[in-house]
Amino acid sequence: MEAEVSTIVIGSVSCLARVFGRVVLVTALLAAGGAHATDLSGKARIIDGDTLAVAAITVRLFGIDAPERKQTCGGAMEKWDCGAAATTALTVLIDGREIACQSVNKDRYGRTVARCSVGGADLGAELVRMGLALAYVTFSKDYVPQERRAQTARIGMWRGDFIAPWDWRRAHR
Repeated sequence: MEAEVSTIVIGSVSCLARVFGRVVLVTALLAAGGAHATDLSGKARIIDGDTLAVAAITVRLFGIDAPERKQTCGGAMEKWDCGAAATTALTVLIDGREIACQSVNKDRYGRTVARCSVGGADLGAELVRMGLALAYVTFSKDYVPQERRAQTARIGMWRGDFIAPWDWRRAHR
């Protein structure tokens, strides 16, 4: 019986996804027993290196903090636009494909904080692996291994001097 209900719910949600811009909110799936269902999926509009929008929902990637759009990295001799690079990297990772996000919570600004993936690749993990975001250990230690590898390889922000995004925001308010 539970499998039949799940199949009916999945079919109904699939139909609604086509009708409503391919955004899938799966409260119905969770009620039917889909414990690890996707909360939200669809085409994404990139806002910055760790924020995107799916339909009208703003999503902040869980467990990472990328440089702000106008943030630069490097010393006086080698400044580069690490904020723009993080935004570009997220755009390239998604490459117009549909993303799938699992909501973790809401932040103080009311944004959905979620783990998002495209083609099975965790977007947060990929950005940290490339050195274009930091593990946001205040909220999660999930991406610390990727950060350590990027730091050791001296890639992305780790190739020179930078200010952690949370410190940069505080200094530029």
